[in-house]
Amino acid sequence: MQELIKKPLNEVDIFFKSCHHDPEKTVEATLDFFKKQLDCSTNDLLKVPSLNDIPQEQLMLGQLVRFRCMIQDMYDPEYFMPTFYKDDALVTSLFRDPLDENFGHEFADSRPVDRYTWHCIAVPAENEWVNNGYQRESNTSASIGADLYTAARDEEVPVKKRKSEQKAISDMQPLRYQCFPLSTHHKSCIVKVYSHTTCLGLNDVIEVVGIISRFPERAEESQLENICFGTDEYFFKNPPTSVIPRIHAVFCKKIFHQNPLLGYHIEEENAILRRRMLEEAPKWRNELMSILTQALLGDEHTAEYVLLHLISRVYIRHDVLPLGKFSLNLRNANAEHAKLLAQLFSQLLVKSHLVEMSLEFLNGTKFIPSKDYDLNRIESGLLQLPNGTHLICDENALDAGQLSAVGVENFKALGNMIQNQTVQYNFGFHRMEFDTDVPVLYVSQGKGLIRCDFQVKLHPVKPVHQLPEVTATIKEYLTDELLLNLRRYITITEMSDHKLNEEMQRTVQDDFVSMRAANPTMTADDLHNLLVVARYVALSKGELDLTLESWNHAKGLEAKRLASCA
Repeated sequence: MQELIKKPLNEVDIFFKSCHHDPEKTVEATLDFFKKQLDCSTNDLLKVPSLNDIPQEQLMLGQLVRFRCMIQDMYDPEYFMPTFYKDDALVTSLFRDPLDENFGHEFADSRPVDRYTWHCIAVPAENEWVNNGYQRESNTSASIGADLYTAARDEEVPVKKRKSEQKAISDMQPLRYQCFPLSTHHKSCIVKVYSHTTCLGLNDVIEVVGIISRFPERAEESQLENICFGTDEYFFKNPPTSVIPRIHAVFCKKIFHQNPLLGYHIEEENAILRRRMLEEAPKWRNELMSILTQALLGDEHTAEYVLLHLISRVYIRHDVLPLGKFSLNLRNANAEHAKLLAQLFSQLLVKSHLVEMSLEFLNGTKFIPSKDYDLNRIESGLLQLPNGTHLICDENALDAGQLSAVGVENFKALGNMIQNQTVQYNFGFHRMEFDTDVPVLYVSQGKGLIRCDFQVKLHPVKPVHQLPEVTATIKEYLTDELLLNLRRYITITEMSDHKLNEEMQRTVQDDFVSMRAANPTMTADDLHNLLVVARYVALSKGELDLTLESWNHAKGLEAKRLASCA
């Protein structure tokens, strides 16, 4: 495996010859080979050095690398000549850049082929424990990467960055920052994709494995000097590899849950662990309830709604209705509550982010992604987030003043995402709607300015001034072992499917008739909310079918919530 990591292009060249110099067959054979090699063996996949963990300077030209990332933009297809003549021999430019092998300029008698180009960024809002977990999982990568780095360093002569490269970096940096929705995780790469059958899309989180391009210094300088003959768009999308690594993908896999404690396939690799966690779900539910109740100063009812929010997701879309969404407005809570919950979420969830909604932030931050037609790329915004990212929005930070036009648009966009789980990207002449799945906990003193699916009023048993003591107590209580189990519990319950059998369907219908008779103002929307609560009550207990006990529990929760918010 180490030889394959070090010299993957040898395999490409072998397939090129065995496929009689046919570019399409070469691509197909190469992708099939690496899929069998990497998709069937998680151990082999983890041996490939990861750009998430290793600086690109420690990677050698033409070696295999991995990158766990989000597809931030998908550029137009690019066309290139797949074959060249070098020393009178026919060679291929597939899975590499021409400068990599110092190809000549004599094209072979073949038609151009196309490939896709993606701009991929480190997963936004990914919490620190997730990255640490992947690093531990890939403990062999560091040693292999170090070996390759030593070999590369021995072969190359260190040269200081030339002025042309330094200028390119400084000119490009402000534009690069606009490609990231958040102010952290500024790592990205350009991915060249040769498969035309991929079903991946914008904002998907993927693990891409590919062949890295790192140009020699002289070739890089020559490219930079000649780039003035190209357009700004070309310069932006083909930056120096010292600034943005370039990866020619041989294997891509969509990551659905991103929890390093569960592997890539919950159903396949961890079926036993999954069954055990569902069997033990009541135990971990009680543990999580205890922690959340402490964080909410003794309010067990509110803590249960926060727990249900933690395991929520959009599990299906019926026409335009996203089923399963569980945005929660936590009322009577101050900024300290928001910070404590954000800190707790960062320890339990894969992805989370605190948004302090000050007037300055709303007026000065870009929420909505937009199309930059000069560079033909998507300029990111705060709401360009991967599915499963939990936002904690703190309305307490909103001070007196007037929202600008940008602030009003941001507020509307956030409200639209909370209510419909869609984000309307601004393409100048029109808006394009993208589905998303971003659960939002909206913290406010009174009723939130943005309508959420559920609102619950905090009734603390302990005084608010004890929050620092509560924070310290929770920190001490959360041992590494407990955190490990809670992280598994949350992901497994969130990803599990839930059914409503025929008997329970009749029970729900009968109860709805009875509730309508007792309260004529009850609507179908109220029933929908009740079913959503019942779904997550059952899943939180490890039940894949709704039971009568969980249904009655959900009815009690909703009755108490509605009474307290009246």
